[in-house]
Amino acid sequence: MNKLNRNALRSQRGAATLLITVTILVLITLVSFYTSRSVLMEQRITNADARSKEAFQAAEAGIRRAMAYLTEDMDRDDNGEVDPLVIGSDGENPGTSNVLPLESGATTTITLFGPDDDLSGSPSVIPTDDDDFRVTIRSVGLAADGSATRTVWQTIAKIDPLPNVPNNPLTTKGTAVIGGAAKVTNPEGHSTIWAGGNVDLSQNNASETNIANPTNPDYPACMDDVGGCKDSSGDPDVIQSSTRDELGLDVVEYDSNLSSLSEVEFFRNFFGMSPKDYRKTMVTKDLLPAEAGTTDGMKSEVIWIEGDPSFGSNSVIGTEDKPVILIIDGEPSFSGTPVVNGIVVVLGDGDVSGNGNVLVNGAFIASSDSTDFTGSLEVMYNSSVLQKTRNSGPVAASSGGWRDFENN
Repeated sequence: MNKLNRNALRSQRGAATLLITVTILVLITLVSFYTSRSVLMEQRITNADARSKEAFQAAEAGIRRAMAYLTEDMDRDDNGEVDPLVIGSDGENPGTSNVLPLESGATTTITLFGPDDDLSGSPSVIPTDDDDFRVTIRSVGLAADGSATRTVWQTIAKIDPLPNVPNNPLTTKGTAVIGGAAKVTNPEGHSTIWAGGNVDLSQNNASETNIANPTNPDYPACMDDVGGCKDSSGDPDVIQSSTRDELGLDVVEYDSNLSSLSEVEFFRNFFGMSPKDYRKTMVTKDLLPAEAGTTDGMKSEVIWIEGDPSFGSNSVIGTEDKPVILIIDGEPSFSGTPVVNGIVVVLGDGDVSGNGNVLVNGAFIASSDSTDFTGSLEVMYNSSVLQKTRNSGPVAASSGGWRDFENN
């Protein structure tokens, strides 16, 4: 009996051991399974995150490309409208698609929207000379394997490069001596030359200033019209006010409001910041004196030239519709009959020399305490042209304009 009990006990112990062993094996199997599953899930999450980051980086690359495009050449056909951003298969403009291929194999699709567009719809025409110029860029990045997309939005706007438009054709911080023939005309008002020092027009018999004709039937309201008062043929209707022998009331001399300013203060009065900051943030073409010839034909640019540039005969810089801001920190020389549509600014202690007859359609500003013009100078004040120079500034990201979510 005791022997039978001992055998039964051994059998029970063996069964218990087997059960425990099987249970442990099952638990180990379950732990291994869930561990493998967790590792696989982590790998999938890591891969998905990598693909998402790749798509995001592609979208950001699209934003950078679009901003560069809008800064450099947004109106290739010169029709006053922002051209669609089309990219070639090599990733360069122009092309036939708005899809930008990247070296990683990822792509981004770029769309430009105007300020009044429905961002969930199709883009419309965006005028380049709109006073409220704003473009919203939508860049949709796609990972190389097509498994992830990210959308980034960026709104950009033009920075106003001329916040305070001059009210006179010719403004000098100090004296102004014009050795050649001077013709300064303002069909939109009663003032022509504003100077912090003496104004000398006595060097040439042909020197004169002209102001709006008070006998014009539409005077004085016509001074507020585009281009000022006009005669029956559409030309400026002006009368002579100053001559070589006598300066009229249109010429303001010895104004301490100008002469007491430093060059930085004088510049800031028109442009809202110091010349150093302006050059850093606003200039779209920073040129050497030897590159002055490349300004011929330029449009809608803020041009800075450091040194003493020479402008050749018959060059035309800017147009009435797309004028320029031409800033020269040095002594410019003009030959022949160059034309500048916009505003010319001469900084430093430099004079303006040459044997030609430069025409400025807009305004001329000089910051020197004494500026000598050895050639002939003609300045026709045109507030419409000056206002349009405000569209020549660079584009920049608007504050709060970046997002990576859809508009509701």
